[in-house]
Amino acid sequence: MTPHRSTQAALAAALPLAMPLVMPLVMSLALGLLSPTLAQAVEGRHALIIGISHYASNVGADTLEGVPYDMKSARQMATAMGVDDKAIIELRDEQATKRNIEAQLAKLSRRVQQGDRVFVYFSGHGTRMATGGGCEEGLLSFDGDMINEQEFAKYTGPMSQRAEKMITMVDSCFSGGVLATTRALSSPAMRPKFISKAKQDACSTQGSNNLVTRSLLSELGRFGIKSENFVQIAASKRDEVSWDEPGRGGIATQAISRCLLGEASDLNRSGAVSLDEVRACAQKIMDQRMAPSRARGLLPSTIQVSGNRNLVVTPSAPPAAPVVVQAPPAAAPMPSTPPTPAAQAAVEPVKLPSPAPTAVAVAPVSAPVTPPVSAPAPVATPVPTPALNPAPTAAPEPMDSLATLQELFQQRDSRRELLVSIPSPNLRIGQDRLALSVKSPVAGYVYVVMLGSDEKSFYLLFPNKVDGDNRIKANQTLQLPRPSWEVTAGGPPGTNRMLVVVSQSPRDPKVFVPTDGGGGAFTFAVADLAGRNRLMDFFLGKGVKGRSASMSAALIDIKEIP
Repeated sequence: MTPHRSTQAALAAALPLAMPLVMPLVMSLALGLLSPTLAQAVEGRHALIIGISHYASNVGADTLEGVPYDMKSARQMATAMGVDDKAIIELRDEQATKRNIEAQLAKLSRRVQQGDRVFVYFSGHGTRMATGGGCEEGLLSFDGDMINEQEFAKYTGPMSQRAEKMITMVDSCFSGGVLATTRALSSPAMRPKFISKAKQDACSTQGSNNLVTRSLLSELGRFGIKSENFVQIAASKRDEVSWDEPGRGGIATQAISRCLLGEASDLNRSGAVSLDEVRACAQKIMDQRMAPSRARGLLPSTIQVSGNRNLVVTPSAPPAAPVVVQAPPAAAPMPSTPPTPAAQAAVEPVKLPSPAPTAVAVAPVSAPVTPPVSAPAPVATPVPTPALNPAPTAAPEPMDSLATLQELFQQRDSRRELLVSIPSPNLRIGQDRLALSVKSPVAGYVYVVMLGSDEKSFYLLFPNKVDGDNRIKANQTLQLPRPSWEVTAGGPPGTNRMLVVVSQSPRDPKVFVPTDGGGGAFTFAVADLAGRNRLMDFFLGKGVKGRSASMSAALIDIKEIP
C-alpha cells in the first residue's frame, strides 16, 4: 500500500508500528543457491549414498564406470543441502549388499529425530525379477538380490514419519522390455543401468501383464506419509533407459547435480529454486547432452520428480546486489522504558481464502518450547514530527512476491494443522483493525509476514520491536495484535496477503533485514529479488536458529475496502 498525505498527520501521532504499515499489508523446499563450499552444515540433516559400480562375479552385470563420479556428485548435493560430512554414510560396491543396505537404512531410521531432513541416493543397476506375484521391479544390490519399493518403504516409512522432509534419488532404470535394443546400441561410452534377473517367461517383454510396479510414494502412504513431506527423484520413466557414462557418471546425475548446485534458474523469481525448477534445468541439459547420440538410437530419459515438487532443498545465497531497506528516516526511536499504553497503529488488511479458519497440517514436537511470558506492558512512543517517506520504488512484477509466499507455504510440514482465523476477510479503510487468532497443536514460535496490496514491500508484523515474545504453547489460541499494539486499515483499496508460520526453531530477523529498519516498529524490506531471497533464507536457511527448519503455515488474504 502507498500512504496518503491525508493520513500522515494521524499516523504521526501513532506508534511507529503504524508507519511502515500504512504502505502495504502482506504474505505467502531449492536452490538459488549456495555452492557446496559455502553451504553450512545443519544439525539434523542426514544422507545415505549408495553406489555400485561393479557387482559380484556371479551376478553377470556390466560394470558401471561412472558410478564413482555419481557418488562424488551425490556428496556435493548432500553438502549443499546442509548435511555435515560426519552425517553422510556411503556404501560402495562390496559394501552395498542387500543386508548392509537394509542395516544402514534401519540405523539411519533410528537416528532421525522429529523435524530432521534425510537424503537417500542410489546409483547402480535396476532390475526386474520373477516372483511369486509375477514380474517385480527393484534396485539390484552388489550380491544380486533385489530391493523392491515395498522393502525400501519398510525402512524409509518410519523415518519419514519423523523427518520434516525426505528426499530420495535413484539413478537406475527398470526397462527390461527395451534391454535387447539398448544392449545393441550401448558402447564403451554409454551403458544402460539395467540388468534382468527375470525368467524369460515372466519379464521378457515390455508391457507384460503381470508386471508388478509400485510407487514408493504409494507404499509410504500406508505409513500415513503425505506427499508434501516426501520427494522421489528418478532418472527415467519406467519404460525408459538411464545411461551411465564412464569417467563422468550417470547422465541424469550429472544434469541434476549441476542444476542443484547452481545452474537452475529461479523461473518464477520467488527468491529460491524449487525441485521442479531443478528438474526443468536438468532435463534441458540431458536433452542437449544426448542429442549427438540420437542418430544411434540412444534417447534421453525423462527425469521424474514426484511428491513435493515445490520443495526448496537448499537455502538461497543472497544476490550480489545490496539489499534495499527503507523506513521512515525521521521516526523517533523506541524508548528504553515503556511509558503508557500506545496509540493505535494504522495497517492494511489481508484477504483470507474464506472467512472460515484456515487449517494447515502440523506434527507433534518432542520437546515443547518454554511457555510464553505474559504479554508486554503497553508501550507508547514520542510523537514523530517528520512525514513518512513515500513507498519504496522499483517494485517487482506482481506475481514474483506472491510466488515467494506461495513457495514458502509449500515448505510447511503438512502433518501439523495450524488454524488461523479472522473476524472478516474485509477491512474498511480508516475504521477496522486487523485481528487474527492462531492455534497450533504444538509449541513453537509464531511469525506473521505481510505483503501489501501494492506488492512493493514485505513486513514482519510479528514479532516486532514493541512485542518480541512470539512463543506459543501447544493448543493455545494466540490473539494478535496484543494490547500493546494495533493495526488499522490505512488503504489504498486492494488485497493484502499474509503468511502465518509456527516454527519448531526460532528465526533470526537479521537474516531477513540486516539492520533495524529505521525507527518504525515493523521490520520491512523492499520486495525486490534481494528481499525475496532474504525472506526465503530467513525461513529456510541461515535464519533458522536450531536443529529443525520444520514449520506449519497458513496463507490468508485480507481486502481493504473503502
